[in-house]
Amino acid sequence: MASLDDQPLQRLQTGSTEFDRVLGSGLVPGSLVL
Repeated sequence: MASLDDQPLQRLQTGSTEFDRVLGSGLVPGSLVL
């Protein structure tokens, strides 16, 4: 566990305040939302 990177992730805003809130402040590049 000591090798985990603890840097904040860059998030992309979707333009929808409610959707961004559900996603935790936006989309993370390379992530998949089901």
